[in-house]
Amino acid sequence: MEISKNITSQTNLSNLKAPKTEGKNTGIDMDILSVFMPSDGVSLSQKKVDPDKADKEWYFQLSESKVSDVIKGKGIKDTSSPPVEISIIHTNDEHDNKFEKLPKEATVVRNREKFHGDENSFIVNTGDVSYEGSNDQPGPQYFGPVAEVFNSMGLEIFVPGNHEFQHGGKYLEEDLLPKLESAVLLGNVTYKDSKKPLEHTKPYLVQEMNGVKVGFIGLTTPRQATSAHPDVGYDVNVQSIRSAASNLVKQAKADGAEVVVILAHESVGRMKELGSSVEGIDIIVAGHDHKTLHKPETVRNPDGRNTLVVEAASNCRFVGDMTLEVDPKSKEIIGVNYKLFSTEGLQPDPEVSRIIEEYKKG
Repeated sequence: MEISKNITSQTNLSNLKAPKTEGKNTGIDMDILSVFMPSDGVSLSQKKVDPDKADKEWYFQLSESKVSDVIKGKGIKDTSSPPVEISIIHTNDEHDNKFEKLPKEATVVRNREKFHGDENSFIVNTGDVSYEGSNDQPGPQYFGPVAEVFNSMGLEIFVPGNHEFQHGGKYLEEDLLPKLESAVLLGNVTYKDSKKPLEHTKPYLVQEMNGVKVGFIGLTTPRQATSAHPDVGYDVNVQSIRSAASNLVKQAKADGAEVVVILAHESVGRMKELGSSVEGIDIIVAGHDHKTLHKPETVRNPDGRNTLVVEAASNCRFVGDMTLEVDPKSKEIIGVNYKLFSTEGLQPDPEVSRIIEEYKKG
């Protein structure tokens, strides 16, 4: 989904193997594939054949309203009211201080967008891109080629993590944010002196896709400083995520959001608490604690529906890929298909590799 980007290159991913299917008569069309892991609350869904093998694949039934027909495939070919599909491709916590890991992440991201189609997908990142201990000095080498890499990958929404504030909000505001073509969402950070938010940021974004208005809210952890770096975020105030989310969910809905997605640089545990305490949250994409969630975690939202929490590990090892199935009339999420893709053994994206190589040459 184009928010602010211009992708001009694609990647050859012939080394990604397609999943194998059993030669059983399942009554499913040959161009439809069902490969799902059994679990409590997980149902079988029919999908078009995906050329890439996910680490695991899950389907979650989130609504009782006519969902059985969708899961059985009865409504999929009904052109009158098929479920609307919206995909979110997400990454976090690359910590790529030497800029060696990002090319493989880009390989998966670019391929997943190609599979879903740009018009059906959002590419998002929840922060901590370049910090890994050895590059803790301010200067152009800290963020390095991150902006150009993300622009090439087609990143559409970026939420800064605590290590983006390694040298303060002003440094982030001046050295990285103006170079990004993506939206930067940061709804709980203001400067200590002016009480104003960082330039080039907004608290949330409502974007329409396939007739559904999706509200994305960006939040970062209040736990900015670390024992090794007590001055991280020294010039900013960070409001509690729960307090900020309570207000921003209402604002996003008032602006027309029908589906609400929280993008947060904060741990899975704290995001599960958020999902179970703030009404109106459908999906949470987490970060910060580097947790590998092969299967999304589910909590009961105060509105009575389920909220799903996902996170894609760290260090460019995985890319998350979530497809929401939305009822086109009620705009309610009736199902979520989730896959986690490993970058292990993949060829690096040539365009991102070129960008990094040119940066290192100076």
